[in-house]
Amino acid sequence: MADTTLEYRERAAEGQSGSGLTVVLLHGFGADADDLFPLAEVFDAACRHRWIFPNAPYPITMFGPRSRAWFPRTQPEIEAAATGVYFHKLRERDPDTLRIAGDEVVTLCGELGLVPERTVLGGFSQGSIVAIEAALRNSFRPAGLVVLSGALIAEERWRSVMPAAVAEISVLQTHGTLDEILPYSEGAALAELFKQSGAELRFHRFEGGHTIPSEITQLLPPMLDSVVS
Repeated sequence: MADTTLEYRERAAEGQSGSGLTVVLLHGFGADADDLFPLAEVFDAACRHRWIFPNAPYPITMFGPRSRAWFPRTQPEIEAAATGVYFHKLRERDPDTLRIAGDEVVTLCGELGLVPERTVLGGFSQGSIVAIEAALRNSFRPAGLVVLSGALIAEERWRSVMPAAVAEISVLQTHGTLDEILPYSEGAALAELFKQSGAELRFHRFEGGHTIPSEITQLLPPMLDSVVS
C-alpha cells in the first residue's frame, strides 16, 4: 500500500445524513484537480454528495506548474506521453507507476475514512484508468465506477482480476467515436471486459473526440441515484 498522501480539492455535501455518496474523480494526463472540480456543481447542484478531486502526484514541468500525471513518472516517458506515443498499445503495458497510482488513491480513500459501498470512483482519460486500477484492489471495492474516455491497459492482469472486483457493481462508461488519443476501439474493448466480468455496465457511445460529452449531465445523476438506492 502506498504511503503518499495525495493533495485534493473537496466539495462537501450539505446536510448529509448518511444517505449521500462520496464521488472521487481523477483528472487526466497534464491536468490537475481544478480541471474537473466544476463538475460537482454541474452534476450535483443540490450538494447531496461529497466530491473529492485528487491531484496526481507527479508534476509535468514541460506543461506548466499545475500540470500533473498519474503515470508514467520518468521524463523520457512523459515526453513520449506528450506526443501520444506512450499511449499506443496500452493493452501491452503494465507500468509499476499505474499500480502505485492505484495504491495512492486507495490510501487517500482510507485516510478520508471513505466507506467503499458508499463511494464511486471515476475520472477522465488517464484518471479513469487509475480509478479502475484502484477498484481492482481487494481492499477497496467501490459501489460504482465512472469511466470517461478510458481504455484497456495491462490486459492480461486486468482480465485475471476484474471479475472478482467489478461483478455486479454499477459502471457508467462514455467514449467518443472520433477519439484520437485513446481510440474508440480501446474503450469498446474495455466495455466488453466489464460486461464479461459481470459489471452492470451502461456504455454511452458519442460522436466526438477525447472529451466529456454534454450528455453526461443526463447520464451521471441517475447513475448516482441508482447507487444510493
